[in-house]
Amino acid sequence: MLVHLIACWFFIYASMELAALYDINIFKELKDIRSNAVQRRIFYDAIWVSLGEDAGVLTAFIISLVLSIKHRWYWLNSVIVLLVGFFLNRFDLFGWQFLKHIFLKPGLLFKSYIGYYLTNGLIMLTIGLLLFFLKWSVRFINGERLSALSKSVPA
Repeated sequence: MLVHLIACWFFIYASMELAALYDINIFKELKDIRSNAVQRRIFYDAIWVSLGEDAGVLTAFIISLVLSIKHRWYWLNSVIVLLVGFFLNRFDLFGWQFLKHIFLKPGLLFKSYIGYYLTNGLIMLTIGLLLFFLKWSVRFINGERLSALSKSVPA
C-alpha cells in the first residue's frame, strides 16, 4: 500500500505539472493582471490544475486497482490509497512544499515554460509508473524479499 501511495504522489504532481500546459501563454500575459480577460484565464487555469490533481489521484487509483486484481492483492488497499491520497493532497499534507524544490529542478534546464512543465511532469509520471510496474516493487508488496531473507538465515 505504501508503494502505491508514493506512486500516487508522483501521479498527482505529474498531472498538476502537465495540466499547466493547458494554457502556457498565460505566463506572458500575467503582467496585466488587472485585465478581466487575464483574470478569467487564471480562473480557468486554476480549474485545470485542480482537475489535474484529481485526475492524478484517480489515475493512480485505477492503476493500483488493476494491479491489485491482477496480482490477487486485496482490492481495499487501492481504495485506501485513493482516500488517503485524496485527503493528503486536499489538505496539503503530502509535503509538496518541501519536496518540490527537488522534483522541479530538472525543468530548470529549459528556458521555455513548455520545456519546464513537460520535463517535470514526464519525469514524475515516469517515476510513478516505475513504482507501479517494476518487478522489485511487486516483489516487495508480495513480501518475497522478506521470505527470501528468512530462508537464507540459518536457524
